[in-house]
Amino acid sequence: IGLSPSPCSRRVKQLEDDGYISRQVALLDRKLLGLSLTAYVLIGMDRHTPERFENFEAAIRSLPQVLECSLVTGMDADYQLKV
Repeated sequence: IGLSPSPCSRRVKQLEDDGYISRQVALLDRKLLGLSLTAYVLIGMDRHTPERFENFEAAIRSLPQVLECSLVTGMDADYQLKV
């Protein structure tokens, strides 16, 4: 864009401060890390209460192995996890 690194960094910082950039992430190569297996796990809840779903989702957030967690309908399962 024709700017040196310092003005670019200031602009990115301003976008972060203003909330336009919510986070920056690094995508790692799973194969180089030796993580070649991806598993999709279906989870069925025994009770369907808002508290039960909130507790489950909070527990899942603490597991770094879970890459995605989706609430699903039309199946016997309630959640699909990508691990």
